[in-house]
Amino acid sequence: MLVAVEVLEHIPDPETGLLEAMCVLKPGGHAITALSVQLPLLMHLYDFDSPDEVLALYEKVGLKVIDFETKEFQRQAGPFVDTFALSVKF
Repeated sequence: MLVAVEVLEHIPDPETGLLEAMCVLKPGGHAITALSVQLPLLMHLYDFDSPDEVLALYEKVGLKVIDFETKEFQRQAGPFVDTFALSVKF
């Protein structure tokens, strides 16, 4: 099992980072991921534009998404969306 919660937006190339992390995941293994969308912060090295971009990343690296949810949060500077996914490596 691979768990990456609020990690991918903190690396400059999320695709490469996720591919590297998946090296430890066997085919049929599960990945639990969460990341923010449209939350430009100085500590975020990559800002995902939409939940669709997140889903496309998972598919591109070989993950089949079983469950995907989004939740909008409010903050003083404006709203942002968090994504939550359960996936299987195929």
